[in-house]
Amino acid sequence: MDQVVPFLDMNGYTILVLKLQSFSDADDAIAALKAGHVLLLNFSRLQPQSIQRMTDYIAGSTYAMAGQQVDVGNGLFLFTPPAINIVSGSPQQNYDPLPANSA
Repeated sequence: MDQVVPFLDMNGYTILVLKLQSFSDADDAIAALKAGHVLLLNFSRLQPQSIQRMTDYIAGSTYAMAGQQVDVGNGLFLFTPPAINIVSGSPQQNYDPLPANSA
């Protein structure tokens, strides 16, 4: 998993941008999620069947730890640990900050 790039460190959280190339990379991604990192996963180098299998695997682990996920598009997926909420909407909306795990 030599493509791990610390993208942003904010309030103690790190966003890791990972380009997954094999199923073993999924285990490394899950370990990073368990450690409290936000993951932006790029599956663009994989075949559709592999993308589906790996996202299902990582999504199951994310769900088990009460995290969240969203398909960003173009082979990009965002996975967050339970302490971070994902809110989606239009850029014109004003968002009130929500405490983690409320909703």
